[in-house]
Amino acid sequence: MSMAYPVLKPETPSLKRTIVHQLQRGLYLSGLAWAYRKVAEPRGALIIMYHSVVDEKNAAYIDQSYSVTVEQFETQLQYLKSHANVISLSEMVECVYGGGRLPENAVVLTFDDGYLNNLTHAAPLLKKYDLPAMIYLCTGYVDRQQSQWDDVLYSMFQFRSVQRLQWRGTDYDLNDAKTLSSAFGTIAGALITATMSERDQILDDIKAELQPDCEFPQLTMSWDDVRSLASQYPQIELGLHTADHLDMTRLTPAQLEAEVTRSRETFSRELGREAEHYSYPYGRHTENIAEQLREMGFKSAVITQPTALVTAKTNPLMMPRYEISSSMLDLKLWMSGAFPDLAEKVMHRVYD
Repeated sequence: MSMAYPVLKPETPSLKRTIVHQLQRGLYLSGLAWAYRKVAEPRGALIIMYHSVVDEKNAAYIDQSYSVTVEQFETQLQYLKSHANVISLSEMVECVYGGGRLPENAVVLTFDDGYLNNLTHAAPLLKKYDLPAMIYLCTGYVDRQQSQWDDVLYSMFQFRSVQRLQWRGTDYDLNDAKTLSSAFGTIAGALITATMSERDQILDDIKAELQPDCEFPQLTMSWDDVRSLASQYPQIELGLHTADHLDMTRLTPAQLEAEVTRSRETFSRELGREAEHYSYPYGRHTENIAEQLREMGFKSAVITQPTALVTAKTNPLMMPRYEISSSMLDLKLWMSGAFPDLAEKVMHRVYD
């Protein structure tokens, strides 16, 4: 199996965002974050979002933008074990919205999608450090043993045997790194808002164009894998992430109810319990969608923006999360409790 070059790399932020990001890290390195914490005494729970925990074997098939290595993950867990009170999402919801009191430095760990490496790599490390977590499952992808479209697209580009791509009237020269990144980003953007049938057609078209020289490995858990995880690692909770990872803001209320109901019924049939917690694909949501989930009986749902700690003032069906990076400085800044409040006060903007 040969890999074509140049290869895709995580998108490079603009110079302005890079400068803001480094200045934010300076809040931790300078000690300002801890000084602010002493004075302001910020309270709230930090929810961290993971997707995939990769080893050398499967890293080439999974978008680097949404993964951490096994080594990075363990380093983060070691730090959290020593400096945080990692609690389950259910415990956090009960504390924040049930009148209880959060422990100091409360952190919740969450995973989206249902990657197989959540079972093979993440779960054993969580058990090793005695830390709870929540995994939100895309039930349709689990049903079909199907990899997330982003990873399929990523693998097609990484293992392409053709260096030119014609797509929707544009000719992309994939020998050029910037053009390569632009092509991937453009197609990924279209896939985010696509229906399931549109998504399948786009991926079929791209596969025909790029003629990838690879065999795609299993990246998603089966229901047997999910049941194995539930029995071996009872500290890991399970929630829903729709059936087909569709942008919920593109669905009518009736379509949304059908999508959520289908995923919920599959979850109940396969696991013998009800799903109570939800994660919006791509973090995309509206207040009306949150209210619809509330009416359907969900206790909580997580988003991605805006960056904030979860407090009693937070809508439980719109709880923000911090998307993890490989940077320990970022994690330490988040853990200080000063972010994002101090960054907003000092720089009037936040990089997350």
